[in-house]
Order: sequence, then C-alpha cells, then structure tokens
Amino acid sequence: MKNTSKFNTEGYNYIGIFLTFDCPRGCSYCLNQSGSGLVKRAIVSGKDWIEALNKFQTDIPLTFNGGEPLLHPDFFEILNGLSKSIKTDLLTTLPVSAQKFIENLNPERFERDLPYSAIRVTFHPEIMDLAETVEKVRSIQSKGFDIMINLVDHPYQTQETNAYKDRIQEAGITCIVKPFLGYLDGVLYGQFKYQDACSKTFIRNIECKTSVLLIDPAGDVYRCHGNMFSKNSQGLMGNIFEKDLDLSQRTASCANYGNCHPCDVQTKFDRFGHWGYAAMDIVGENLVIIDNPSPDWR
Repeated sequence: MKNTSKFNTEGYNYIGIFLTFDCPRGCSYCLNQSGSGLVKRAIVSGKDWIEALNKFQTDIPLTFNGGEPLLHPDFFEILNGLSKSIKTDLLTTLPVSAQKFIENLNPERFERDLPYSAIRVTFHPEIMDLAETVEKVRSIQSKGFDIMINLVDHPYQTQETNAYKDRIQEAGITCIVKPFLGYLDGVLYGQFKYQDACSKTFIRNIECKTSVLLIDPAGDVYRCHGNMFSKNSQGLMGNIFEKDLDLSQRTASCANYGNCHPCDVQTKFDRFGHWGYAAMDIVGENLVIIDNPSPDWR
C-alpha cells in the first residue's frame, strides 16, 4: 500500500535523494565504494518518485545525488513533477549537454535562500575535461541557473587543483575546493568529529541520532551513508513508497562504530553555512570528540 501521510523532517539538516547509484565516471577515489562497498539496487519509475517526494513538507532542499542522478531515465520528469513548494539541490558531474539541461529544466526549480549554489558540479580531472565542463557550466549559468563547480583536494595533486580553481574562477564561475575524504595508500584524510570512528581497527556498540535522511534508489530511507551503501538493515528507517512511514528524529543503537563512513562523521558546514556540524550525534563509552576550529576548505 502506498504512503499517503506527510513526512516529518523536523530536526534534520539534509535530505539526500539517490535516484541511482550508477555513474559514468569511475573515479579511483569514489567514496561510494568505501567501507563495506556499494550494493547496487534497481531504479524506481519517475511517476512513483514524484508521488512520494511530493509528500515532503519542508524547507530543507531535496538534494539529488548518487551515483549520477542525471542517469536516471526519468530525472527531468521527476524534478518537473515536484510541487513548487519543494526546494531542490543537485550534485552532478554533468554528463549531459548544456542544451539538454537548459531545455528540460527551469532555473526557478533551484531557487532557495542558502549560502551556496543549488547546482554543484564536481570536476574530477582524472576522467573529465576542464574546458568542456567550464563551457557547460557557463552556458547553464547564462540562463539564470544557480550553479558552481567543486573540486576535490586530492592529496597528491594540490598544485594542479589550485590551478584548476584559478582557471574556473577566471571564467566567472564560483569554485570551492572540498577536502579529500577517506583512505588513500593507508592514510585517512579528512576532518572528523569523533576520533577513531573511521579507524577500521575495531567495532563497538554506540547510540546515535542522525540529522540526515538518505533515500536509496529503491526508496529505502537510511540513517547514514555507511548503512545505505552497504544495504545494512540496522540503519533502515522504512520505505517512502510504503504506508505509515515514521521519519521522526530519534536515537538508535548501532554496532558498527569504528567502521563509520567518512561522510557521516565528517566535520563540515551545515546547510546555513555554520562550521562544526556533523551528520551524526553519537553517544557511547570512551568517545573522543575532536575540535576542528577551522575548516580545511578553500
């Protein structure tokens, strides 16, 4: 039976919609593949997504990401079928032409009052062309879309990354360099709220409360990225296509602390631009909270 109730999002900071985990890029450092790995799921039709997502009554933007959200065959239909009251963000590598993007979407779809662009294009130099990406973004920006380019601060390519940022900004496009997250050659990179949460040297029980809702390609709602990517039922809150789904914020037990996904315990900005936020509020014995007074972003 389909869900006919409205969704409660009080207390949350972020709502991520993962229409598909498929991606055409294949980056060597993809965070989706970290931890226990990524369990693929079949996609759901645009019609069903529209009906379910329109039950959200919230000021929090629905952030479409993945994978690559533009690979869903009904992506444009889904965004255009949402209520005007719903705000939307898009995380993408922009694998379609600027013309197709402009012809199928309205800039008003991405209008909201937050301190960062609604459309955030991530440029990955190992498999994307900078000139092509900049030209696409400039074309889309010229039609009134709120769009920017993000870079990943790969530890071995800092000089090259800074040069990319300069070229992007010279083209009149906002650009931010985001910190590299996860393990590379045995070294853990990133700023995290909880010491050893991603150490992979132990696991133990804790209690945690999430401030994110993560909805996978099948409509299952998870409390954290680690549980979603690995399809761990311990973190499952329900399915948005089913009846009587309760999304209210609450504390739950977890037996996987020490093997957390970097995205879930990363210290970062909340959606209002306030530094020091982490998606998970964790309580347990022998926890060490790390003070990250300044962001490693540029």
